[in-house]
Amino acid sequence: MYLDEFRTAIRENTGWERIRAAEALVSHGYADEAAAALRDQAETAPPEERIGVWRTLAQAEPTPEGRRKMTDRIRAVFADTSAPDRTHAVEGMAKLRVEITDAEKSLARSMTTGPSAAAVFPNWLLTLSGDADARKSLAIALRDSDPVTRLRAAFSLSHLDDPLSAGERAALEAAAVAELPDAPYRAWMIGAAWKHPPQTHGRQVLTPLLESCLWSSDAAQRLQAANCVVDGGTPAELPLLSGLKNDSDPKIRRAVANAYLRFDSQQPAALKLHDPR
Repeated sequence: MYLDEFRTAIRENTGWERIRAAEALVSHGYADEAAAALRDQAETAPPEERIGVWRTLAQAEPTPEGRRKMTDRIRAVFADTSAPDRTHAVEGMAKLRVEITDAEKSLARSMTTGPSAAAVFPNWLLTLSGDADARKSLAIALRDSDPVTRLRAAFSLSHLDDPLSAGERAALEAAAVAELPDAPYRAWMIGAAWKHPPQTHGRQVLTPLLESCLWSSDAAQRLQAANCVVDGGTPAELPLLSGLKNDSDPKIRRAVANAYLRFDSQQPAALKLHDPR
């Protein structure tokens, strides 16, 4: 039943909805279906979508050569300073945990000197390669005046491989609490902190905030919050999503389906059907 949500999305949609549904199928063990759905777009996807297509195929292709070919395409966009989707390429490399060369580290560092939002994903990629200064920059970006910068910083910190420090956890919670009720990415911010709550008091501050987003009249907030439960929750949190099973928005129903499939199989929450912008 839950898998049908993604198969229907692939059949009836184009663009990012189709890409994210295919990526969800990969995460649930149906890489062959995802590859079949997107392979013909590898050569034709427009710049605003091609990184998503290649990123999904980099996980779905059955051979190491096929997967490496997709990763190399993403790296080529990252190296192209004129590419309009260069930021998406850096994000994709970080999500795929691509090991970067010294030359690529220099390229990433050159991207951190621009606008604050554009600097976040390069700092995430550098952090994954062991750059302590880049990691500090992510925490500082949580206090930026630009909401996209804060969103990307929270997402990046919440998707590191190493455990977060007490200071990073506190900074995530402070940033989440500071988001105004009508802030566009409030649920994402709350969810990132909810995934890594302060060890002193856990989720007692954050869970009520996340629940308020799940019951919001704003579909965008409900979707963000549902995806955050997928990302940071456990089977014990499934009841939080029970009221969204029949939501009128198919994207929200797919997020709920993602949660039930993930928690049923206890698979790790690596790449999801959501992306921060």
